[in-house]
Amino acid sequence: MLWIIVAALLLGTIITIHEFGHYLAACACGVKAEVFSIGIGPRIVSWQSMLEDDGSTIWRLRSTLIGSRFVYFNMKHRTVGMAKIEFINKDDGQEAVEKIKELERREGTEWILAPILIYGYVQFKATPKDEDPKPWMLEAKPLWQRIFVDLAGPAMNLITAVIGFTVLFSVGINSWYIEDPVIGTIDNPTAVITSLTSELYEGELGLSAGDQIVAVNGIDVATASQVYDSLQGDVIGLTVLGTEDNVSRVVSLDTRNCTGNPERNLLAQCGVLKVKTNAIHKFPVHYSFALGVSATSVSPVLVAGSIINASKKLMNKKERKKLSGSYVGVTAIVNHVSKSAQKGWADLLSLAITFSLFVGWGNLLPIPPLDGGQIVRQATEKVAGPRLKLVLNHSWVVFTLLFILMELSFLIWSSFHDLLLWLTS
Repeated sequence: MLWIIVAALLLGTIITIHEFGHYLAACACGVKAEVFSIGIGPRIVSWQSMLEDDGSTIWRLRSTLIGSRFVYFNMKHRTVGMAKIEFINKDDGQEAVEKIKELERREGTEWILAPILIYGYVQFKATPKDEDPKPWMLEAKPLWQRIFVDLAGPAMNLITAVIGFTVLFSVGINSWYIEDPVIGTIDNPTAVITSLTSELYEGELGLSAGDQIVAVNGIDVATASQVYDSLQGDVIGLTVLGTEDNVSRVVSLDTRNCTGNPERNLLAQCGVLKVKTNAIHKFPVHYSFALGVSATSVSPVLVAGSIINASKKLMNKKERKKLSGSYVGVTAIVNHVSKSAQKGWADLLSLAITFSLFVGWGNLLPIPPLDGGQIVRQATEKVAGPRLKLVLNHSWVVFTLLFILMELSFLIWSSFHDLLLWLTS
């Protein structure tokens, strides 16, 4: 349950950042957002500003727990109270219509917090039928501003990814490295067994890939070079720290039957094992930022490659069988989040960066109702005639419904698949 909450908070944060990009861009263009929802579903709580006749601002706090009422806070007069929500119907006459217009002018954005955090949205006021759009409506703005608002959401995710990469590279990433790097510094180097070329040593001596060599013949070592430089004698004593039990033990290796250069890479030439240096590699902030921009820029190519490889695997019968034994959908995301969080903050940050890149680049695809599709729609409507515009609007609605139907179908199928897998495993 804990990891479900952590995964929801992580995805909710990334979605909220995306929607906040749209909101900031809209504010910069003088567009009023009617609703900003963090999550979907029944509102847990919502708050909204309201301008009073005397020029004071009140904040209205609503929740499903108090029904059709709201708590208000008058910041100028420092008063608190509760009032009933007044519903106004346009059919009640011209006076009601004027009252609605006055409320639209005075009311600020309504901020909503809902329970299902893996989705969110910013809602702009639509132009009523047979009426001209108000100056503060999105439809009244020029094309470049509307496209700017659409692009701001994905851009916010990509900026977040760049910041995440910058933090990751600055604080340090766990990596295999060439000793004495040209750029950056190295912290906490360890000599790690990367592979065993002899099953004999793996079985009899209990060595495994990932074990850390902390000493050779009683001499402390921290890098692969130090391991190789310390190799002396026919029988070499390795002090090894196991990855699973975290217990150190001494392993004796007989190298008398080895051939080759005894001063370098002796262990590999003996057919025993290979050693590399693992360390925390830290880069300067400016270089980390440059790496972050580069990594974010090339990420669409990597994502496309991953999708192509996944598609090829789905075409293969053996790979499909493997997939049937793995969690997919929401359960897979929760598993990834739990494994990353248990490894440490750096792995969790890396996963958050990956999610942010997928949301950012994914929303630029020209598919309804994604941001890329909105941009294509608005650009084509600009040059289209009235008849073609009507066809485009109807097509947009159909494609949007199909997209939502596909999402719901995958969600239902993946949930059912994961539940069956959990029950049978």
